[in-house]
Parts: sequence; C-alpha cells; structure tokens
Amino acid sequence: MATVTATTKVPEIRDVTRIERIEMEFPRVSQDGLDLLTS
Repeated sequence: MATVTATTKVPEIRDVTRIERIEMEFPRVSQDGLDLLTS
C-alpha cells in the first residue's frame, strides 16, 4: 500500500471517498449488520 504509483492513487482515493459516503449516509445499516453477525 505504501508503494503506489500516482496512476493508482487517483482511483483508490475515489473508492475510499465512495466507501466513506456510504458509511456516513447509512451508519445505522452497517451497525445493524454488525449486530446481526455478532448476535
């Protein structure tokens, strides 16, 4: 992960932002999912 070229950094950053947006938009869904798995 430390050794990544500039060409790969761009798409990776975009993917991270997408994941963060999903987590921020649906925090309850992720929490409920974890509760179901742990229960």
